[in-house]
Amino acid sequence: MLRDLIMRYNSDGGGRVQQVERDLEDVTDMMRNNLGKVMERGERIDSLLDKTSALKAESVSFRSSAKRYNDDLWWKDQRGKMLLCILALAVVVILTWLIVHNSERLTDSPS
Repeated sequence: MLRDLIMRYNSDGGGRVQQVERDLEDVTDMMRNNLGKVMERGERIDSLLDKTSALKAESVSFRSSAKRYNDDLWWKDQRGKMLLCILALAVVVILTWLIVHNSERLTDSPS
């Protein structure tokens, strides 16, 4: 009778123990896989952070270059406008001088 109980326990209990061990191995494997995925994800996040930093540096550089280029174009435009104004002012001064000089000549000449 004791032998029968031991045999029955070993046959039933051994199956249960083996099942628990298999379940434990499955859980351990899943945890290892999960840890591997987390580490890969962490590496990808680090890679994204590096790329983000590089993109930020490039955007700052692009912004300063674009601003400099925009300022250069603005000054070229202003330079053209200033030259046009100076030319117009010179024409007005010359015409004024000619009108004043001719009117003086007309008043000074004996009629």
